Amino acid sequence: MFEKKYNAKVNAKTFNSGDTMFSLLTQSHGQYDVVVVDPEYIVKLHAAGRLAELNPADYNFADYFEPFQKFPLCWIDSKLYAVVIRFGSNGLVYNTERLTAADVKSYKILWTRK
Repeated sequence: MFEKKYNAKVNAKTFNSGDTMFSLLTQSHGQYDVVVVDPEYIVKLHAAGRLAELNPADYNFADYFEPFQKFPLCWIDSKLYAVVIRFGSNGLVYNTERLTAADVKSYKILWTRK
C-alpha cells in the first residue's frame, strides 16, 4: 500500500552486522535512499562517498537531549550527514557483597584484580 500511495519502491534489508551493511552499501549504488547504521559507520560511509549532505532545517532537534542535537559523529566538516534516531547506555552490574558503588563509578574496575 505504501509503494502504491507514494509511487515508491521499498527495498528493505536487515543486516546481521555493520560490516555486512557497509559492504552492501558500498557495492550497490542507487539501491538505497535511507539506512539505519551504528554511529561508527557514518564516517566510513562518508569517506566511501555513500552519504548525501542533509539540510539541518529539515529536522527538528529541539526535543533531542542537548548532546544529541549536534551529535559529533553526524556532522562532518560542519555539515549534517546523519540524524540520531536512537540511543542507549551501557552500565555495570555488580555484586554488592564484593564491590561498593564507589568501586564501580568507572569502567576501570574491569581491569582490577578486585
